[in-house]
Amino acid sequence: MAGIYITELRLSGAEKPNAIVNFKKGVNIITGPSNTGKTFVFECLDYMLGKSKLERRISESNGYEHVFLELEDYVGNVYTLKSDLHGGDFLLGECSVDDWETTQEHVTLKRKHTANKTNTLSHFILSKCGLENKWIRVNQKAKKSELSLSSMRPLSLIGELNIPKVESPFLSGQHIDKTKETNVIKFLVTGIDDSALQETPSDKVIANKSGRLEMLEELIDKHEHSPDSERTIEELEDQQTKLELAIYESREIADNVTERMSHYEDQRHTVLERMDSLRTSVKEQEFLSKNVSIIEKQYISDLSRLGSTLEMGAALSSIERQNCPVCEASFVPKEPTNKDICISADAERKKIGAMLHEVGLAKAQFQSEIEEHSSEIRALQNELTNLNDLIARHFNQSFQDHLEEIDELQLKLREINEELVSRSFVSSLCKQRDELLELVTLSKTARQFEKLTIENLESIAKTMERLLIRWGYLDINSEHRVVFSENDNDFVINGEARKLAGKGYRSITHASFTLSLLIQKLGLGFCVMDSPLVTYKKPDVPIGEGISNDMATEFYSSLLEIKDDCQVIVIENEDVPLEVSRNVHHIHFTKNPEYGRYGLIPIEN
Repeated sequence: MAGIYITELRLSGAEKPNAIVNFKKGVNIITGPSNTGKTFVFECLDYMLGKSKLERRISESNGYEHVFLELEDYVGNVYTLKSDLHGGDFLLGECSVDDWETTQEHVTLKRKHTANKTNTLSHFILSKCGLENKWIRVNQKAKKSELSLSSMRPLSLIGELNIPKVESPFLSGQHIDKTKETNVIKFLVTGIDDSALQETPSDKVIANKSGRLEMLEELIDKHEHSPDSERTIEELEDQQTKLELAIYESREIADNVTERMSHYEDQRHTVLERMDSLRTSVKEQEFLSKNVSIIEKQYISDLSRLGSTLEMGAALSSIERQNCPVCEASFVPKEPTNKDICISADAERKKIGAMLHEVGLAKAQFQSEIEEHSSEIRALQNELTNLNDLIARHFNQSFQDHLEEIDELQLKLREINEELVSRSFVSSLCKQRDELLELVTLSKTARQFEKLTIENLESIAKTMERLLIRWGYLDINSEHRVVFSENDNDFVINGEARKLAGKGYRSITHASFTLSLLIQKLGLGFCVMDSPLVTYKKPDVPIGEGISNDMATEFYSSLLEIKDDCQVIVIENEDVPLEVSRNVHHIHFTKNPEYGRYGLIPIEN
């Protein structure tokens, strides 16, 4: 639930006892004689909720240096504000007053509201009430200001001088602020702020915008009469969609062609790899065959040499051996005989013959493999030629045709897109022109704005009426007892303008308005009223100014009906009925140092 309520006000100073006032949800009543600090309590609350300065310092507050305000929202989060007593900024801690010193993180909040800034007390409080980032019209030119705490505070904190005022409960009496103050109430009761309103520019700005308006008219006229402007936006967008679809479909077909072509390319690559492998093998076989031929020639040469050796051995064997002609001794050779040589040569010849046979077989095998691989290479070359023809005839041309089709479609799409961009540009120019034309037109005519109406405030009036009947102010049998006057921006009660009533009656009707806002959940979630029964039991009140004892009693009794989903703080001189005192949070200042609580500031011995 949005809103906050006050749980503690504390004044502190060096060597001074803390001056503490605690509050609760629901009803809180502070009573006591004059000069006990009751009004100073109100003034401190007003100050800690954003007022620029304390209007006065009671003498008892001398020596106090800081003031703390503990707040709680209606979901249980606790916050404490700290300020000096001289109009300085605030420190915010997410803690209770008692835990302030042990809490390390304190955030500075500016006392003065600044639009669009979040580091202000105003933004902090309003954000807890769901009222942040709202804009209120302040004059007839629709100038706006961001809703601030200073605009909401007079509706929730009503001092003893303001509660009996002649002006409307929501007007300050300052003519310059009347529009803003009325629109604040209108926002609260309708929930609609003025952020959508466009401010009427100054005459200087209007003159500048008039020149720009003429330039925009020329640009629009130039583009609206271009050759391509005959087609409508809908036709262009329809054609754009069709072209995008056609491009997508053509790309799908091209991708399919590419996928199918890749299959044949893979086959082609496999054939080329096999041909390269076979050619390498053929080269290796030819190299080996050449080496074998060289060995073969060597073996043939060796056979020829061995044949000559055998022939020579045969010739020598045919010569007859004789004794020595001198001594007739027989000849005994010490070297191997011719026969031994021939036997050895023949064995070698047979061995080389066998090797030559093996070399022949190897050579024949190499030649066979060369012919086999060459034959396979020729077959693969034919297959490669067929694949190349297939890819060139069917796929390359088809793929190229689709690419050309896509290029053509993209060119058309680009033209359509350019035309749409041009149309969008013209549309933007027209929008700017219309906005400028509206501004220029507005500047020449008196603007009419929604007013605060009887219907807007009907619910508030009904709640006021119920309260005033409860307090005995109104006759329950009268008709149209409380209605809002649009002319006076105030209420008419029993057919008479509220401002014409006496001081006491103005105060009690003002209190009924303030409580009605609270009951309707319109505002900050709490209200503080100083002396709503201002003329109660005063002996010197002129006739017609005061209120009856019964009315005051009924006022207090009705507070018992206030629930704990809001907070009411009433400050009064006179004491309250005992039954009421027992059932609300009642703080009584006695002004008697010997009995009860003397006042706001503790008495020092």
